Amino acid sequence: MGLAKVAALLLRNYHIGCCHECREYNIALRTEMKRREVATSDPQRAAELAAYFTHAKLEPYHTALALGSAMRIFAKLKNYNSCATFCRRLLELNSTQKASRAYFKPADCQPIK
Repeated sequence: MGLAKVAALLLRNYHIGCCHECREYNIALRTEMKRREVATSDPQRAAELAAYFTHAKLEPYHTALALGSAMRIFAKLKNYNSCATFCRRLLELNSTQKASRAYFKPADCQPIK
């Protein structure tokens, strides 16, 4: 294979990857916009859309923001099992210390009995 063919293949693969990433962000942002639309009228549906938003393949920092948002929404609805799932995923993601510190403060932590 010539150098030009290899370069063309690499460029093609890069563009395909960008298209997949753009599609994920498009779906995620449409989901978030719909969630904000129904947030006041139907809190259960808004929580469901927030959960869907966390499953998009976004950059780690954006995923951390989505998980934090879903965590707060489910906590307000007193759905603590789902809230705990989002908390665990956020801790496992460990994208940046700054993003994690925005949601967790040592004084807020309670030991589980």
